[in-house]
Amino acid sequence: MTTRTKKIIAIVVTTIVVTRSVVYMREMAWWNRYGSSVGQRKYVTSSYAKRIGLAISMYAADNDDCLPMADTKTAWQALLRQYGATAFESHNPQGGSIVPNPRVAGGKLSYLREHHLIVAFEQKRWEEGERVFLFADGKVKFLKEAPVGAMGTPSR
Repeated sequence: MTTRTKKIIAIVVTTIVVTRSVVYMREMAWWNRYGSSVGQRKYVTSSYAKRIGLAISMYAADNDDCLPMADTKTAWQALLRQYGATAFESHNPQGGSIVPNPRVAGGKLSYLREHHLIVAFEQKRWEEGERVFLFADGKVKFLKEAPVGAMGTPSR
């Protein structure tokens, strides 16, 4: 191939990549504006919470059944990213993210499961007044309020 042919191919490939990127960005802008219903947003948020629950279980398995003892949301996220939790944001129109329950940080996961305690929850409520709660057994539920005693302190 000549140098001119290589340059033409490079220009064509670049044009295709840029065009696809622009189309993708327009589709995402449209989706965010018109296409995502509340049900779809809740599904994505609960899916993220479920992945966080799996990452917590893997972390606990590697750390003597203990939850991360992170003092900030950022430190908690950094620890769990190593175990596959990549998204912590909520798709709630109100904003916010999924945060750890500070009352159970460093607690034994087996104790938390036995007492049906919450390990993480969504910061802000949805328009219906609900938010995501992640229980120690991996269940994710949209509830208006946490069950009585579910945000409790574990024995360490």
